[in-house]
Amino acid sequence: MYGFAEAALTGALVETRCAVFFMAGSFGVAFAGLPDLPWSFRLTGPPGSPSENCSRSGMMFSIVVVSFLSDCIRGVVSPVALCIPNEIQVSAVCVGHGGDCVSRQASLADRAAVQACVEPHRTQKLGGRAASEAVHALSDDFVTEMSPAPSETELGFDLEPFVKLSPVYKDYLWGGNRLKYNYGKTSDLEIIAESWELSAHPDGQSVIASGRYKGFTFGEYLNKIGADALGWKCLGDRPFPLMIKLIDAKEDLSVQVHPDDDYALINEHEYGKSELWHIVDALPGACIYMGLKKDCTEDEIRSSLKDGSILKLLNRVEVHPGEDYYIPAGTIHAIGAGIIICEVQQSSNSTYRLYDYNRVDKYGNKRRLDIDKAMDVIDLRAYNGAQKCKYFDVKTLKIGKSATIDTNEESFYALVVLDGSGSISAGKDSMELMKGDCVFIPRRSDKVKVKGSLELLTARI
Repeated sequence: MYGFAEAALTGALVETRCAVFFMAGSFGVAFAGLPDLPWSFRLTGPPGSPSENCSRSGMMFSIVVVSFLSDCIRGVVSPVALCIPNEIQVSAVCVGHGGDCVSRQASLADRAAVQACVEPHRTQKLGGRAASEAVHALSDDFVTEMSPAPSETELGFDLEPFVKLSPVYKDYLWGGNRLKYNYGKTSDLEIIAESWELSAHPDGQSVIASGRYKGFTFGEYLNKIGADALGWKCLGDRPFPLMIKLIDAKEDLSVQVHPDDDYALINEHEYGKSELWHIVDALPGACIYMGLKKDCTEDEIRSSLKDGSILKLLNRVEVHPGEDYYIPAGTIHAIGAGIIICEVQQSSNSTYRLYDYNRVDKYGNKRRLDIDKAMDVIDLRAYNGAQKCKYFDVKTLKIGKSATIDTNEESFYALVVLDGSGSISAGKDSMELMKGDCVFIPRRSDKVKVKGSLELLTARI
């Protein structure tokens, strides 16, 4: 049995700054106040209640936004009723103001000030001082937190089967121009060291380049389509997990290492960085360095950094187009000159530089070294290359005429066109593909077809 409390409220409720009426069957919650903040509500009721069942099934209740003019503040629209089901938890989530959102939650069970457990369909009226006390009693339990707007999938909109992305560019001093001339990348930068093809990271977000979300940052797009569109492997309160880059190493990159999740979350406030390098092109004799040749001590590493002999401690590997190399977090490494790489990595920008060849940037400054942090995370054991990646699955496909991308409900897909041209299609939707393009495919139960003569790199969780 559910009891209801109806409080005749005046100015006290205006402090809630919301204007939404939320209806779930016979249950209703109505708040009124300033009109400039739209809110949505979710209810979680006791076991067996309709709201509890809807919560478990992932369904949302119907939302009807009620517009209250400033008359509400002046008292013209007064009193305003607050009807609250007994033992129902109410979560009010702001969905406006450019993502600067607030969530307020209140457990309403056992709050005598706002409840009246009486016979069905009867209410007890509270007014004046009691109404004010009811609002303040609720505000004691309010929790402020960041909360996204309801996604378009939650609101019933159909998703586009795929979108093309435009990258963000980085002009690190070791970069070249082959991404411009060989992969159609356009930028006002003199050099393009990296193009972040798929990125929702705060240090650089790619931009949607096709469809109705064109011009949105990738992060904004992800908020629109919702976490469910990423597949069940990605559910949970965490950032988008992947980043994909094209890297043009005209010169040697620094000797560096990346932290694992545990260290990065504490010290960098983001996840760690394990990465996979797919060698797209390499000049004859080009090489990478990955891991230590033998077990070393911290003193040995520090000594080699002082005298510039650090590369002698590392495994030198000559590379060729088409090869893949997995670099787990904690593995000391460096990319040599003359290589183009498609890198798939965790969405992280935490890099600890140990050695940078004493070079300076265009302003005459040496780049920062992070030796102490690097020593905290570096794996001092000899590298055996036996680890498998638990963060993502990467494949390359060479297509002569046509192929099917085996999409499913588990995960989204991202693909990069490494060579050639063609098209991608799903149902009635199709899009041309050119060398250097990056496409994001939300999780889907049916298949995506690719036609043409092209080489693809695909990545998923």
